[in-house]
Amino acid sequence: MALPSLDRIKMGRAAFIDCRRSDCGICASVCGFSAISISENGCVDAHPDICVGCGGCVSKCPDGVIRLFKYRADDEFEVTFAHDGELPDIGDTVCIKPIYKNESIQASVTQVIPRGAGSLFGIIRAVYKQKQ
Repeated sequence: MALPSLDRIKMGRAAFIDCRRSDCGICASVCGFSAISISENGCVDAHPDICVGCGGCVSKCPDGVIRLFKYRADDEFEVTFAHDGELPDIGDTVCIKPIYKNESIQASVTQVIPRGAGSLFGIIRAVYKQKQ
């Protein structure tokens, strides 16, 4: 599992995939940029140097284990992820686990994209400030 470097995230959205399944591969099949591959032992490998941050993998992942990270400015990060359950409202606070620290952090929701009318599944975009 390749974590996008901070330098890569500063260039634009990059995927982080924390997948333990070896029987799926949907993310790799929907990635039109070959930024996701499945290794011989079945591990999902993200290639952040190729990823353009389109979010196609985020919207198709049945397990919601893909996050896109983007550096905004002044240690502020944007994270895009799938959400299964009651969708939050813009301005709500959500708890996420960042990739550079072990503790969960609070992020402010800036965009909610429901999968369909009345759906409890959607894509969330939220912003958080990285603590030094």
